[in-house]
Amino acid sequence: MLGRLNNTFFWGEEFNRIWKHNSIFLKTGDIEWKWIKRIEEKKSYWQVHGKLERLTPERAVFEAFLDISDILYLELCQKKEMASVWPDLAYALYYSASCVPLQKNIKGQHTMPLELLPARWKEFFELHKELTNLKIAGKKAKSDEISSIRVPKEKAIEAWQQLCGGDISMVARKVWQNSYPPRSTAHEIAARSGVSIQDFIFWMLVFRSQGFMAEDVVFEERYYYNAGKKFSDNPKLSLELRKLFNQLED
Repeated sequence: MLGRLNNTFFWGEEFNRIWKHNSIFLKTGDIEWKWIKRIEEKKSYWQVHGKLERLTPERAVFEAFLDISDILYLELCQKKEMASVWPDLAYALYYSASCVPLQKNIKGQHTMPLELLPARWKEFFELHKELTNLKIAGKKAKSDEISSIRVPKEKAIEAWQQLCGGDISMVARKVWQNSYPPRSTAHEIAARSGVSIQDFIFWMLVFRSQGFMAEDVVFEERYYYNAGKKFSDNPKLSLELRKLFNQLED
């Protein structure tokens, strides 16, 4: 009895908590700003209706997401720019369904999250999985390509000495100038610089060996950025390095 009273008393608070968390995945693309009011209306409706229907807060949030997704699809399914939105919405629905407490069906088996999705959204969820796998495969291929490029330590030292001696190639300049923050992937900087990935990796390692290029790993993907700015502002920077930084910017 006390458990039921507590569940009733805290239902709205729990609904809001779950909504806030699950909404991270509720992406509606460029039309999001137009739908803010309608999304809030659906949230309010299911916050009241879900409690009246004695749904769990998790199920009420899922039903609200499904309501929003269905209306979006019915009104905007003909718009080509929305094609990339549907798989993301299907993932949001699946994630929200996975938060719903498991219930047994008439066969005594637990209802799995995917079973809560209507056929349309199941298809879009499968598409989301395919697109995600392609992205992962693409990232792995790029990561493998980067890992396969080797630069001997002696060659990196020799290249740095040439830079300090005033022998600065156009490729080195492009890599330096196009790698300032915000951080980017190796392939993004190479494309921006108009150089091959091999050339970028070479000069990235040359600069990094001296502490002037930084690498961050985020979700197993490597990002790079030019860290020279923090050194160039240092009043104790040697005249030789200050001259080199100026030449790289020319």
